[in-house]
Amino acid sequence: MPFGDIDPSLISDFLTESSELIEQLDSDLVELEGDPNPQERLDGIFRALHTIKGAASFLNMPGVTTFAHAAEDALNKLRKGEASVNETVIDALLRSVDVIRVQLGEVESGIAPGGGPADLIDVLHAIAAGTPSGDSDAVAEVSERPSRNVGYSAPLSGTAIKAEFSAEKADVLPYMVTDLEESLGSLTEILADLGDPERRLELASRIGDIADSMRATADYYDLQTLQRLIGLVSAGAESLPSLSQDRIDSFGVRFGAVSKLIELFAAGLGDGYIIEWPIDTLESRTLGMLEESDGDRAWEVPAGTGFEQLLAIDELIAPETESGDVPIQPEPKLASAAAGAEPDQPAAESAKSNSVEQTIRVEVSRLEHLLNLVGEMVLTKNQVLGMTRQLRGAGVPQDFVESASSISSDLDRLTAELQVGVMRTRMQPLHKLFGRYPRIIRDLAKKTGKKVDLQIVGGDTEVDKTVLEMLGDPLVHMLRNSVDHGIETPSDRRAAGKKETGRIVLTAEHQGGHVRVSIEDDGKGMTRSVIAGKAIEKGIVTEEQVALMSDEEVFKFIFAAGFSTAAEVSDLSGRGVGMDVVRTNVSKLNGDILIRSKAGEGTSLDIMIPLTVAIMPAMVVGIGRHDYAIPLSSVVEIVRYESEKTHTVAGREVMRLRDAVLPLMDMRTKLGEPSGAENQGFSVVIAVGQERLGLIVDRLVGQQEVVIKPLDDEYTSGGPFSGATIRENGDVSLILDVVKLIRAMDTTQYAAV
Repeated sequence: MPFGDIDPSLISDFLTESSELIEQLDSDLVELEGDPNPQERLDGIFRALHTIKGAASFLNMPGVTTFAHAAEDALNKLRKGEASVNETVIDALLRSVDVIRVQLGEVESGIAPGGGPADLIDVLHAIAAGTPSGDSDAVAEVSERPSRNVGYSAPLSGTAIKAEFSAEKADVLPYMVTDLEESLGSLTEILADLGDPERRLELASRIGDIADSMRATADYYDLQTLQRLIGLVSAGAESLPSLSQDRIDSFGVRFGAVSKLIELFAAGLGDGYIIEWPIDTLESRTLGMLEESDGDRAWEVPAGTGFEQLLAIDELIAPETESGDVPIQPEPKLASAAAGAEPDQPAAESAKSNSVEQTIRVEVSRLEHLLNLVGEMVLTKNQVLGMTRQLRGAGVPQDFVESASSISSDLDRLTAELQVGVMRTRMQPLHKLFGRYPRIIRDLAKKTGKKVDLQIVGGDTEVDKTVLEMLGDPLVHMLRNSVDHGIETPSDRRAAGKKETGRIVLTAEHQGGHVRVSIEDDGKGMTRSVIAGKAIEKGIVTEEQVALMSDEEVFKFIFAAGFSTAAEVSDLSGRGVGMDVVRTNVSKLNGDILIRSKAGEGTSLDIMIPLTVAIMPAMVVGIGRHDYAIPLSSVVEIVRYESEKTHTVAGREVMRLRDAVLPLMDMRTKLGEPSGAENQGFSVVIAVGQERLGLIVDRLVGQQEVVIKPLDDEYTSGGPFSGATIRENGDVSLILDVVKLIRAMDTTQYAAV
């Protein structure tokens, strides 16, 4: 295994963080293309790539490091305003994101990731060289990363040796040098904050992390002098928390000198040379300072001594020049405040305010286990509440009944709060899903030669994690259809008096216990006659039945298996092709899809799905000999059922409910329950979107929290059920699938899909 020597948890963290950054990069790069003020977005994109590159370098993944650095160089040119953001540049950067995504997949599979495609790297180098368009002629002229210097002389009292590395290591070297320089910048900031004793532990930890990062480079190239210098940094990280105050000043100066040497070493590497210095004295005195020994105090630094003076004292600089003065090298800039601190805010306070993590990553399996436990707790709570109610008529002393009622009420409240808390841990904003779609729309628009503007509204709407995952593929398919067969070409839109750029609006919002996700386009829409004609041709419906249907009912035929009105099959989609699969996937979430379309103006598809699929409030009703649960979020109202006040329309029983006609379904007949002497007394009105149906039931049992258990048996398979639940009395009740019931109404009435 190529990563056998690396802690698997580090690989896992790298993949998790990098995957999140990749998803964000897709969205940011698409938005960058039309951003009139791109600087902030460019900075964010650069930081994301730099984070991936830095982590890959630490984990010794040269393929990722090399390629990410090429993309980073191109971005840096954009950040400085030395290259313009255009379609060619965005195409190259988006393709780069795809390459890194593939590399991450290789890492996840335990394979050492390869480098990026040579042609793409050439384009990135061309952009980094300042070629505005990254065209092929310029690419041919830029085949290598520019060198930093032509000549070189060893600084201080060092000896310069020409570096000789393998081709693979030589290719990665410039990026490793940049990593060293950036690590040194962080170390310099930390050394400026050593005066705060309360931050010693935090600073020591950060110094240790920096040392670990730099050690990866030193070990990879077997640079012994650099290894010794980094070893001093590691030793300082371990000893810093316990150092006495009188040694802190010497610590800052000595580690400033060590940092200076590492900086000079990195500069030498950048020019292709390895520098060797006589650092024995510096090393022994620095380690002596860290040992807190009361013996030889040669490590002490005279007051006011700077970095270069210390290097002269430790025999790394000649003691005197011709003028008798100690030569002074440019000192590294020291940050007087922690990064991000306000001008009037102490650096220590700023670091403290940012040092506490606000989030933690939790394995999904742990959340699933916790949710299962909460589900079992809800079932137990229901049983306790049922037993408490039974006590009232069992001759039990009143004070005991009241005490039991109080305890069960507390249990009910606490369980409800716990349930809500656990469910919130599983809720995720839809923007995690929606963020992928601007890239998809951009690619599809280019492939079809169309201009499309995607607008996203309500991305912060939260749904259960399972809902989020199962919603992804249906939305992608519907968006593909909107671009491929909904939005017209620019010439067709001009001819129709429309703007050349088509518009797709992706919207999400909460509606009661459901979330509505809408995809609306301003394309050519669907034509009733075309869809109806295809449905009649396929034998799905008759001309007589079509004549009685509304436009929305006709449009539902696109969900029939194999239904398509396209003249020829597209490799992207066909309006209706595969839509039966979309509706099936949405149905698994107990949801439904509503269609509105007008020829020449556009189409709107609304997906209605429940917020969660694990625990829900339900109305329990009695039908024949059994009790069934109906999701409470789908129950609009409950009315008395009186057979003498019903009517028959098109062979279906209906009743007038205020100003509307409500179709009815006899649940005894639907579920095969035997008819008895008991009167059917209620009509439970359910709704999905704009469609309503009255379920005729025998009795009302009451509202309960139910835990949904999946069904997998031959008796309930294919029936109008979405799951089962265990009731408070221990009985099992089936949960009615309101979407399937409403569909069954459509099928019976219209013999449609």
